[in-house]
Amino acid sequence: MPNADQSIIGNPDRLAALKNLCLLDTATDPAFDRITNLASRILKVPISTVTLVDEDRQFFKSQVGLPETLAQARQTSLSHSFCQHVVALNQPLIVTDAREHPLVYDNLAIPDNNVIAYAGIPLMTSDGNVIGSFCAIDNQPRVWSTDDIAILTDLAALVMTEIELHVKLQEREKINAQLAESERFVRQTIAAIPASISIYDVQSHRINFLNDKIETISGYSLKDLQNMAFLDMVALLNMDYQPRQSHVPNAYSDIKQMYENLYQMHRKDGTVRWLNISSVLFTSDADGNPSQLLTIASDVTNNRLAEQHALDLNLEREQVRILQEFIDTMSHDLRTPLTLIQTSLYLLKRQHHFSNEAEMKRVNIIEDQTKQLVMILDDLEMMAELDKSRTINNEMVDIGMLTRGVVEYIHDTFRLSDEYKVAIDIPEEPIMVMMTVTQMQIALNSIIKNAFIYSEKGSTIGVRLYRQKKQVIVEVQDTGLGIEAEDLPNIFKRLYKVNKARTQNHSGSGLGLAMVKRIMELHEGEVEVESHIGVGSIFRLILPVRHSRIAQPQ
Repeated sequence: MPNADQSIIGNPDRLAALKNLCLLDTATDPAFDRITNLASRILKVPISTVTLVDEDRQFFKSQVGLPETLAQARQTSLSHSFCQHVVALNQPLIVTDAREHPLVYDNLAIPDNNVIAYAGIPLMTSDGNVIGSFCAIDNQPRVWSTDDIAILTDLAALVMTEIELHVKLQEREKINAQLAESERFVRQTIAAIPASISIYDVQSHRINFLNDKIETISGYSLKDLQNMAFLDMVALLNMDYQPRQSHVPNAYSDIKQMYENLYQMHRKDGTVRWLNISSVLFTSDADGNPSQLLTIASDVTNNRLAEQHALDLNLEREQVRILQEFIDTMSHDLRTPLTLIQTSLYLLKRQHHFSNEAEMKRVNIIEDQTKQLVMILDDLEMMAELDKSRTINNEMVDIGMLTRGVVEYIHDTFRLSDEYKVAIDIPEEPIMVMMTVTQMQIALNSIIKNAFIYSEKGSTIGVRLYRQKKQVIVEVQDTGLGIEAEDLPNIFKRLYKVNKARTQNHSGSGLGLAMVKRIMELHEGEVEVESHIGVGSIFRLILPVRHSRIAQPQ
């Protein structure tokens, strides 16, 4: 049997073009079946097929009239193929009687499938690859007319049109699938981004798209803000532009790259948030002018607060550094003359009997002020020492006993028995806390002494010790004048003094409460204050429970 040119049948480019059509081994298609049926009716032939020729077989994409077993299999090997010669010759193959044709006289399709007359037209792709044949088959000899061949040629072209439509449909489905995947990816990305994303129309000055993250950022519902004019949204959110070093175009036509603006925004609940708004060109019109901007608004409030905290921390560190330098350089120089002054005042008072009451008063004033200077210097040195400390000494101490001792010491030292009352509420059983005793004495002394100093005579000072969840709390309450609300955030700052008439008779270093805060930090605790003008103040020293235990009875 003469074989078709296998170099053409097995050409990699032709086989690749055939496989890329995704037609091999696919189900029958009504579009192709209509064409084969039309061919059989017009040409009055029992068999017509759309045949695709693979490397070692032929596959019937559509057929009419094949024997049942062959119609079910929908393929044969090339040993039963006339269509392979159409592919190899790249031209129609017209056979009147296959038994006498030099190319196919011994083809097995003659005895097995009773193929006698055959007319096949090449199926050629737009890039010139012949993928198969559209053919008509008769079971008896037939002279094919010029009209017969013309009809087959037109129907073959119609088959190729259907194939091209099939390819385009596949490409469209593939593109649609890619678009759907891209859309899904974009939706998931937008959902995952914690920023508000919007598309701003330059011509209408309206927001065309807005994701739901704006609800979290602004407190307003998406319904409230959608399709709103940009300036109306700016007004609603009371957004104040904050100049920053960034590229800002003079006009939309100047937009070439992303630019950023910083805004202060007022949420629906009245709280203020910081927004970093980045904009970039999204679409342009036919003339190349910007038509839409893509805008991303990120809530950077926490970053701004962190920056401010860092600035405050650096400022505090600088204050500490200056304080330490001052103490290191001035402590000795100050203590020496202060000691001489104190000694001189002591000797002066022992050796002279002042008959003049005014002179005695002046000496007492000098002595009191000298003591005050020494006390301030002591506080400065203690603050410097606390700043240098990093950990506490591991010593278990009964904080209840320590607190009682501090109360008694202050009460006796300042001889307040007749002037103040103390209501002590401390459990009898020991509450052991890991601490540095001297530091905790300083902290307790500071807040308890302040309660006495800044309360009216006859007042009752409350000192309470209790456990709450995982904390041990020492609470000191007075009924003094209270602290102004604007002063409360600052009272634990170094050298800060409340500028009130109530403090004029009680001059101090301004470090007492700063030392309390530092001591509590070293003990991994904290200090809190509540105060109301005309009512009084409550100070709480709070220690974590992991540093405490209740002593077991012996």
